[in-house]
Amino acid sequence: MTTTISTGAEHESQSCPGKLHKDLFPVYFDAYRLNELNPYRGIQEITYLILRLPGQAALTDDMLHFKGEEIWGGLFGFGSLRKPVEWTGKDFDRHAGTRVSTEPGVATYRRVYHQDRDGRDLNKISGKLSYSPLEGLTLPPVDIEDIAWL
Repeated sequence: MTTTISTGAEHESQSCPGKLHKDLFPVYFDAYRLNELNPYRGIQEITYLILRLPGQAALTDDMLHFKGEEIWGGLFGFGSLRKPVEWTGKDFDRHAGTRVSTEPGVATYRRVYHQDRDGRDLNKISGKLSYSPLEGLTLPPVDIEDIAWL
């Protein structure tokens, strides 16, 4: 299953005058799960959080700041484990490899999640995302809510 989250204007739920920055400097999150073969454990369900930055060649540590929470397991939020998180650019790895194709002109990075020791999967990520596409320019923070029910 894929859940696409965007701070770009085409996904804007309401008209927001003065939000030109979302057209000029979009940020996209995609969350999805894949079954992958682990040579030691067999088939495992892996959750990927993909970060796409159109117009960027690379992600630096100070370009991105996210503060929020991950919600693991549970059913519709009941019985889940909430973990506070804070990420910067260094907390993402380049999304690359022999079986991975990325778009030209788009810096693509990922976080990879496996089940925790208690068998819980990542279900949701929410918080505030700040993005600095150019040195000295930090865009207003974007609320990320209910983005990754998978």
